[in-house]
Amino acid sequence: FRSARPTAGTHSAKPAPASASTAPVATLVTPASLPSAPSSPDYKIDMAAALIVGLALGLGAAALRDHLDDRLRGPLDLEARTGVPVLALIPAFWSRRRDRAGRLVVMTNPYSVVAEAYRGLRARLVQAATFRNAKTLLVTSPGWEDRSAVAANLAAALTQSFRCVVLVCADPRWGRAQELFDLGDSDRQLTAVEPLQATGVPGLQVLPPGVIRTDPLLEEPAWHTALSDIRGHADLIVIEAPPMLASADISPLTDLAEMILIVADARRSTRAQLEAAMREVGHVRGKLIGCVLDNVGRRRFLRSHRTESVADSRDMSEPDHAVGSGVPSTAGPGSTEPEAGDPGAMSSNAGTD
Repeated sequence: FRSARPTAGTHSAKPAPASASTAPVATLVTPASLPSAPSSPDYKIDMAAALIVGLALGLGAAALRDHLDDRLRGPLDLEARTGVPVLALIPAFWSRRRDRAGRLVVMTNPYSVVAEAYRGLRARLVQAATFRNAKTLLVTSPGWEDRSAVAANLAAALTQSFRCVVLVCADPRWGRAQELFDLGDSDRQLTAVEPLQATGVPGLQVLPPGVIRTDPLLEEPAWHTALSDIRGHADLIVIEAPPMLASADISPLTDLAEMILIVADARRSTRAQLEAAMREVGHVRGKLIGCVLDNVGRRRFLRSHRTESVADSRDMSEPDHAVGSGVPSTAGPGSTEPEAGDPGAMSSNAGTD
């Protein structure tokens, strides 16, 4: 502290020089000490500021990504876009079989959670068919979802509730349902019952795809004749239809079917596709019975099991009593035998993956 005043208590007889009276005087106020921390930077303040700024940037990036990403957000989002209930959630899985027949999980892995999801879908469809007194189910999708696997597994599961089920492969360009049963294509007109091919599933027959015509709209009389012939001896007809946004073949099929099931993919389907697909089937909206959300959750490897619980055994061997009479179990001989290299083959818990 500097002061321009002279120090007190100075009583000299002689007057001080002018320069001495105006000289500043220093007084010690606080003794100096060595600091224990730097004055800058202040790590507490810097970390708090970084946390606030980082959180704001993260929330902003997440909101922007959610706004730009058009994929589905789950079953509730699917119901909101289609206006119909979600009948089943099919878990995502990896098949240990490298051929396409490994997608037929109702036969290859009958005690997995994926097969159980198809059996739950079967129960809801049986109720809908009974309520509507319908015999024709159309399985389609907005784009390139795996509707072939859904249609094939659903048809195999429905044999537990119906005596005779026919799977009609009405997608000659992209349909693959017949490949799941190791059936080839057939170059013939769809006007008779003779081309029906038997499968390894008791009570299930498949009508492979026919030749591709230049004008899909001209196929409606042929399809009407073929379905009329099949209805004569089939309890339920499952039709694998082309995608709604990629083919004009879907129009005559939606007019002929009595129930329509839409397949969406949890990883690939978008909201815009679903909204456009619903406009395509707006004239037959009353036939929509629900949606199936496929490829849900984390992918898993399916395991085969030797043993089964009493409840599962009764479910696989006895038919449902809601509609019609039953047939023997769809799990063919040896379908539950473990595959080579399967680490879970000796597990006794038949209800888990």
